[in-house]
Amino acid sequence: DTRGVIAGKIQTILDNMRDKGVLYMEGKDCITGYAYHEIYDWDLYFETLFLSYFGVHKFCRNNVELFLDTQHPSGFVARTIREVRQRHPFKPFLAQTALLGSRQRRDFRWLEGKYFDRLKKYLDYWFWHCDADKNGLCFWDGSDASGMDNQVRRLGHMNVMEYEGVDLNCYLVRELDAMVEIANALNRAAEAAGFAAHAAALRAKINEVFWDEEDGFYYDRSERTGKLNKIKSIAGFIPLWIG
Repeated sequence: DTRGVIAGKIQTILDNMRDKGVLYMEGKDCITGYAYHEIYDWDLYFETLFLSYFGVHKFCRNNVELFLDTQHPSGFVARTIREVRQRHPFKPFLAQTALLGSRQRRDFRWLEGKYFDRLKKYLDYWFWHCDADKNGLCFWDGSDASGMDNQVRRLGHMNVMEYEGVDLNCYLVRELDAMVEIANALNRAAEAAGFAAHAAALRAKINEVFWDEEDGFYYDRSERTGKLNKIKSIAGFIPLWIG
């Protein structure tokens, strides 16, 4: 029976996450999908998304707090915990992870104050420090920082800090959308309106800059040349995720 095989495989994954993936760090249970116990940024989001289907939500809060408690005064949050990569910020999934857990708990109060402010500051880091030409679009440090480690032709090597990623800016839209919902839940209507306006402007900019009408595809853009880098990849489909 196919359903039985699939159910068995899912149970194996859950058992492995419970037995090998749960760490006790800084006074709280945290989750990782790696046997060597490094905790990564978007991996955390997809791990907690998977667990959410089984009613497990505590890691959304615990892991988000773990990362935000390491925040630099600049707003920078590293994408790793054990081996910090100083020029690789946490990919834009912190607010989405916080929102996922808060929805399940039906409780946003843990974000009020410190953690809401730190989420805002981490987004400010992206939009200020990772947008050298100040056109409203952020760049990746390189392919490794994007999580698509081998896409060097698309994003360059580590530390080139050149290519505005269509995927990156779509993730940032989703973070802004998450911040709208979080701000509204915390009765911060003015801030919610600000996040919504920023998300709308970024959506428009993504279509204006990254879309190539002739090819019918979204590409990344080089800040150095101002031209689209016409390397097709899965990133060109990420705009579908933001409508």
